[in-house]
Amino acid sequence: TRFSRFRILSEKKKCISCNVCTSVCHQGIDVMNFANKGVPMNDPECVRCSACVQSCPTGVLYFGQVDSNGNEIRVDKTPASPVRMNEGG
Repeated sequence: TRFSRFRILSEKKKCISCNVCTSVCHQGIDVMNFANKGVPMNDPECVRCSACVQSCPTGVLYFGQVDSNGNEIRVDKTPASPVRMNEGG
């Protein structure tokens, strides 16, 4: 297929709606909306930079693959690389 089936997935029951994932998204995606629904991140703007995965205080978000129907088929147990953000200017 032309598009990757590698996605950011979520464990909906662990989400505390803190909105940290959305606030750190460099693409301006409402990540928490996906996390609260427990559906794979399918926003075409997502570049899979791992900022949301790394910032989640409860470990809701993780990387995995989905099939053509959007169902999880494999979880990537490799931890995401740390995100470094500058503080102020």
